[in-house]
Amino acid sequence: TEATGISTPSSPSLAIQLIPSVVNCGEPITLKTQNLILDGATATIFDAQGKMLSNVSVSDEMTVLKAPAQKGLAMLALQLKSGKKFVQKFIVK
Repeated sequence: TEATGISTPSSPSLAIQLIPSVVNCGEPITLKTQNLILDGATATIFDAQGKMLSNVSVSDEMTVLKAPAQKGLAMLALQLKSGKKFVQKFIVK
């Protein structure tokens, strides 16, 4: 929305997906994207309080990230070089 600056894709062809959406602490989690220009994109993982836990550059349609070491709700924000943001929530158990 305009208030948050976070875009939610209106078309299923513009999407990010985390696999799995429920993951154990410290295990790999895969970020998949489709039809996005990722040159210069950044993936940031936040905890439920908004604290940044990790930040990595993303250049491939499939990127493997490490789940946070703490349990609870987490969010992955993918920011494109153009400024567009996509957010996906996931659970760390």
